[in-house]
Amino acid sequence: MIVKAVWARKEHQKQLYLVDESCEFIPTVKRYLDYLAALEKSPHTLENYCRHLHYYFTFLEQTHLDWQQVTPDDLVRFVQWLRNPLHQVNTFSLHGTSPLSERSVNTIVTAVSSFYRYQIQRGETLTNPILSAQISNRFSGFKPFLIHTSRGRTTRQMVKLKEPEKRVKTVKDTDFETFLTSIDNLQFRCMVLLMREGGLRLGEVLGLLIQDLEFHRNGVWVRRRSDLANGALAKSLREGEERFIDLSPELMALLDHLLSQHTFDTDHLFVVLKKNAKDKWGSSTYGRPLDREAVKGLFRHYSRKSGIPLHAHLLRHSHATELVKAGWDASYVQKRLGHAQVQTTINTYVHLDDDDLSQKWRAYQEERKRGKGYPTENDASHSIH
Repeated sequence: MIVKAVWARKEHQKQLYLVDESCEFIPTVKRYLDYLAALEKSPHTLENYCRHLHYYFTFLEQTHLDWQQVTPDDLVRFVQWLRNPLHQVNTFSLHGTSPLSERSVNTIVTAVSSFYRYQIQRGETLTNPILSAQISNRFSGFKPFLIHTSRGRTTRQMVKLKEPEKRVKTVKDTDFETFLTSIDNLQFRCMVLLMREGGLRLGEVLGLLIQDLEFHRNGVWVRRRSDLANGALAKSLREGEERFIDLSPELMALLDHLLSQHTFDTDHLFVVLKKNAKDKWGSSTYGRPLDREAVKGLFRHYSRKSGIPLHAHLLRHSHATELVKAGWDASYVQKRLGHAQVQTTINTYVHLDDDDLSQKWRAYQEERKRGKGYPTENDASHSIH
């Protein structure tokens, strides 16, 4: 069976599915992806889950394994297969490095585990091979490979790789200005500034409607809506929830200018402006809401034009990091970014490097010299006599 990932129409949207050599849907995967869609997962999330399962079912095909008979040992082989640049069983590269990071491998394994949990919930009589159970012996120092044990109790842990500590990447102000200057498209310029200045996710930008603009308050509303024509979805919000993002008067003026040119029969703020644009099926998309792939294409175009490689989430990371360095409390950054948990904000953005510590030390020294406990020369002379 040759496994392929293909796009299929689903109502007024498209969705990625796995098919076999006969171009028939793989039923278990299709049911799972449709289940995720029913939970109103974003199209971007659905696509990622499908691609993760594509890795897994390709591995199963190469090893002639039935997904219902997989063991934890097989999952160890799967992780090794993922780290192999060739992604071929019993074929190894002597010099190549894995194109997948530890974090990417763990994300794929997590998706596979979720797939098995769903099947078990449906009544399948199987165990989740991603999880390993072990009853530890408190008198033994032996620790099984890939299983974390604790004294006197049963533990269950997912097979996973240790991830190196990784800090988010940001864009320098000078590089951002170079990239921004290269943009001759007012609409894309507004989108880029919404992500850099407002910290909005790409899906949140694409989901903006005209009525979300609040010019008298200098800001925009981010609202969760399902079934938008471009599949955009605001993460971490439930249906009907919203959050307000304050913006600069300059950006609001640009949005006002963009709105004055909006003559399309849609409430979406950002639309396809290229008159000969077509979708995967050859239908015209002119005047339709912009989707994620179109915006990715714009980022690629202006990255080449400016010489500054940039993508949407890099702008959001830059905005969040700027707020943290400016002294914003993590809870305020959480609310502005729309994180469900403040710990996500802390784990992602609240990191100190040597420059941060040096800067804080210099500020501390200056405060002491201004009379906050730092001994002056007069104080020292008095103490001597």
